[in-house]
Amino acid sequence: NEVGKIVFDDDRPIVVLDAGHGGYDSGEGSNDLWIEKEMALKMTWRMKRYLEEENLHVIMTRRGEEYVSLYDRCAISNYVEGQLFVSNHLNKLDGEFRGIEVHYSSVADENLADELANSMANEEMPILKVYNRRSNVFPQRDYYFVHKYNDLPSYIIEFGYADNEEDAAYIWENWDDMVWDVAKVIAEAANR
Repeated sequence: NEVGKIVFDDDRPIVVLDAGHGGYDSGEGSNDLWIEKEMALKMTWRMKRYLEEENLHVIMTRRGEEYVSLYDRCAISNYVEGQLFVSNHLNKLDGEFRGIEVHYSSVADENLADELANSMANEEMPILKVYNRRSNVFPQRDYYFVHKYNDLPSYIIEFGYADNEEDAAYIWENWDDMVWDVAKVIAEAANR
């Protein structure tokens, strides 16, 4: 193994889970039902449990209320030789948009991004978009920091819009099922 990489004493596939925001950064995807940093952490802990039940080794970039910089999130991810990196978020814009979004890095698998979105989508929770956003200044580079500076294929999952009444109600009642559906896809991909 390369110098500076962590080595585990088993051969389970490794997934890095990133609960968006934390500490003084509450996240924009909050509403009367939840604060994004808390909901993202709750979802990520549940996802960790499901993935460990599927015999995966899970590394979390944030385990509690602390603030972890984007740089440190990538450093943690790059420190392990994992299969993939998943960052969990809740969206917010102007109340008009709704649906699931999955943003994937330029080294990630577009088909897996589609699978992640489709796993939790239904007639009550549509898919808004699945895409790889590039830098406006350097179109050959990823836009999002956790994609641009991450050695692993990385995915940002926006579970829906906190400021859309339909999305918020659906997420509040079904977040655990959504997390479970995503975890099944992640486990399958990591075990390939």
